[in-house]
Amino acid sequence: MEDVMRKFALAGLVALGLAAVSGCHPRPCPTCPTQTPPATSPTPTPSAPAPVIVQFGTAAEICSGDKTPLVWEVTADQAAIGPNIGNVAIPRGNMLVSPTHDTVYTLTATNRDGQATSRDVLIKVKTCSTPVTPVDVCPNIPGNQETIPPGMVKDANGNCVTPAPGPGPGPGPTPDCEYGISPTTRHFGYQASWDEVTVTTTSTCPWNAVSNASFLTTTNGSDRVGSGIVRYDISQNTSTSERTGTLTVAGKTHTATQDGAPTTPALPTVTITADSTSLNYNDATTVRWSSQNATTCVGSGGSTGWSGTRTVSGSFPTGALTSTATFTISCSNSAGSASASVTVNVGPQPTCVLTVPSTTGTIPAAGSNTGISVEVNPKTCTWTSTTATPWIHIVSGTSGTGDGNVLITVDANTGATRTGTVTITGADGQHNVSVPQAAGTTTGCTFTVASTTGTIPAAGSNTGISVVTQAGCTWTATSNAGFVTIVSGASGTGSGSVLVTVAPNTGAPRTAVLTIAGQTVTVPQAGN
Repeated sequence: MEDVMRKFALAGLVALGLAAVSGCHPRPCPTCPTQTPPATSPTPTPSAPAPVIVQFGTAAEICSGDKTPLVWEVTADQAAIGPNIGNVAIPRGNMLVSPTHDTVYTLTATNRDGQATSRDVLIKVKTCSTPVTPVDVCPNIPGNQETIPPGMVKDANGNCVTPAPGPGPGPGPTPDCEYGISPTTRHFGYQASWDEVTVTTTSTCPWNAVSNASFLTTTNGSDRVGSGIVRYDISQNTSTSERTGTLTVAGKTHTATQDGAPTTPALPTVTITADSTSLNYNDATTVRWSSQNATTCVGSGGSTGWSGTRTVSGSFPTGALTSTATFTISCSNSAGSASASVTVNVGPQPTCVLTVPSTTGTIPAAGSNTGISVEVNPKTCTWTSTTATPWIHIVSGTSGTGDGNVLITVDANTGATRTGTVTITGADGQHNVSVPQAAGTTTGCTFTVASTTGTIPAAGSNTGISVVTQAGCTWTATSNAGFVTIVSGASGTGSGSVLVTVAPNTGAPRTAVLTIAGQTVTVPQAGN
């Protein structure tokens, strides 16, 4: 170490000697070379630790009107809770909240560098049948006190007491001191919360903070000196009216305004009717309903498609009903629910009903085959077909169950116009089908007609059938089924065409029979 010190001393003497020889003197000699001292870097400010939320919790579900504590602990320079709460104490604290509906509360912790982290908790609110007991804010006073009684304050033990007479808790503002407070006003939601007021003054100036409203309480406003912060709490407003209170802080007025509690919605009402409450078997009607003050509605019972979520007002076509049905609608809001029902009575299943055409249409003199369609309701009904006319012969369809077709052959006519009969018999009686035939005046005429149209789609469509014959030869076209209508070409002379319309089919596949120029044309249709 002594050797090192001697080397530094020697280096210094050499430097001084060189300065003397060169004629340079210590600064401010203008001819001496200037040496810039090494720059020094400012000591960097260490970054603030990242904010941490140690815990943030509450009850997952409460009854409407109940209160529950929010409990938190953070490692941060600032913390705030939303909605409608604001800054909260650090590093830990708790407060009572009483949401009226499902609410997400967010705790945000921030360090001095502005770095922040957040955590959410959800409180679900349900309707309970048991009455809600309010929180007692004055445990030392008999009875359940929701707010601090007028003229009283809370002491350090949490009890409600009457303040001692005199100028107030601690020193008041001194006339020789100047005071400033911030903020001077604050607006709160209806829930319990808190805030802080900052006092700015010199270090020796005394002051205190006193609440002038029973729902405002200060926690550290007595015997204060110099600049500082006073915290106050505001209790939940159980009234639906807005309220305003003041604090006197260092002789200045801080005003706190709080929203009124939300009003409880009225119970919902609901009505339901049916256009007809008495139907024949397999008939339909429309159910209609309306509600007041409801947010959701649900249908139950009834017919296919009725059960499940419904609009708060509307109508519903029942479809064909084969039995009595009760349609119930239940509507609700946060205050409760209401239900209503309507019953649609359906008559018994009828006896079998047969539907057949009244005529086959005119058969040409040359004779031909033709069909007669049979429709029954219900489809389990049975029927038979017979004829007493000697020139009419039943080829197929002498009996059947459900819908069917009777195919007949008509002999050639060499004489005058004539009419025969085919009889279809069911449970509801006999149904006669007329079979007229043209006179024998078309000798030598031949007719060419397609035997089928091909399968018609279930949705229905138009189709045409061509008739080819000699000039002067007359012919007719008839439909033996109600769902096939002749649009044009019901009769003609010489070659021509027949245009038919086939109605949509909502049931099983079916077949109609047309008689065109004395010949049978089948019209099959797909089912749906």
